Amino acid sequence: MSQFHKNIFQNKLKQQEQKLGLNFNESSEDSFDDDIPNHIVDDSEFDKFKWSDVFDNNDIYCNSDGYKFQTYFQYPTFNNEEEEEEEEEEENPVIFIGHHGAGSNGLTFIELAKYLKIQSKNLNYSKNPGFFTFDMRGHGKTNLINNSNDNYNLSIECLQNDFSFILNNFINLMIKKFKNFSIYLIGHSLGGSILTKFLFNIQQQDNNSNFNPLYLKFIKSLILIDIVEETAINSLNLMDNYLMNLPLSFPNLNFAINWHIKNNLRFNLNSCNYTIPSILFKDKISNNYKFIIDLNLTKNYWLNWFKNLSNNFILINNSISKLLILANNDYLDKNLIIGQMKGNFQLIVFTSNDLNKYILSTITTTININKDSKKLSHFIQEDIPFKLSITLLEFIERNDNISFHKKFELNSKLDLINKLNKKWNVKK
Repeated sequence: MSQFHKNIFQNKLKQQEQKLGLNFNESSEDSFDDDIPNHIVDDSEFDKFKWSDVFDNNDIYCNSDGYKFQTYFQYPTFNNEEEEEEEEEEENPVIFIGHHGAGSNGLTFIELAKYLKIQSKNLNYSKNPGFFTFDMRGHGKTNLINNSNDNYNLSIECLQNDFSFILNNFINLMIKKFKNFSIYLIGHSLGGSILTKFLFNIQQQDNNSNFNPLYLKFIKSLILIDIVEETAINSLNLMDNYLMNLPLSFPNLNFAINWHIKNNLRFNLNSCNYTIPSILFKDKISNNYKFIIDLNLTKNYWLNWFKNLSNNFILINNSISKLLILANNDYLDKNLIIGQMKGNFQLIVFTSNDLNKYILSTITTTININKDSKKLSHFIQEDIPFKLSITLLEFIERNDNISFHKKFELNSKLDLINKLNKKWNVKK
């Protein structure tokens, strides 16, 4: 049986069903298999893979300098009309805010956002979390709707200010809709570093003209995906060689997707159908597809992107719960090792082989994704969005107040009878 948290949830539910003599139908895990790819399509079909398949809005945020950011938002929703009526006066949804990494864009989270909604329903949560994300400066549609000179000002200070502006405006909008809400920040690679440094500076009461420090009360958690300072800095020595070996262009989108999969940069074709086309543009002269952002032009910023990341992560106040998710290794640098031993954050390692489970420490949660040993890349949120969604939902349940995100539990026959009586308006 799989080690994934879905099985834990299902076992709990089945135990309650058995006690009550019930047998509710549940979705099969096979229906949501991260490792089963979609069929390969030709270029003429890619227009059907749209942001609107998952997200409700794609608003553009424009800052005081006139720079525009493409955003995407999936609204938090209720799973049960009855519960919605009960809590009409005090909706307290959970909202993830995702920050992608260098060379990617906001749609890297599209499959994860989809499965968070699907699984929150399947696991009987009263509310589905919302998901907000955006294309970072110089990336995706944000790049295409702005002046090229502005697109390459990618200093860590500028990227923090960009996020500060976006978050401040997003919270202002949410305050108009909800009395209260919980924000879970989730950053992949460079995105995780930006979120970490942003939170650290705000908590240190660093001057920031964009963000209202009072809004910190809404931020409940910081989740980093596959980023460790020492590993990231060491890998910078290989970046030049990596970028030199990137194709200058692709003849079609299928070729681009297959190239990324063949070179172990992604493995889930379902995710690739959204994410790879969205990091490319079609050159009008050659009719080929090229990368929207040239990361060679950002080289001067690389070191500062990650410098002091681990120390900042550890020093963020423990009122914000922290989770570090890694792929295929549990290698931590000195600051993270000390922080983990002190219980400063939770560490989860997804592994696609059996080698790591013999070297992981006792305070690390390791989850084996089974099957092929080459099914997990740096892009965890794209390769295994279903399995990652289970982990995140469990993390919410463990760290958030029940008033924000609660699960229907069949604790006793009396509870069930009361629910049924209320549903059918039966009076005692």
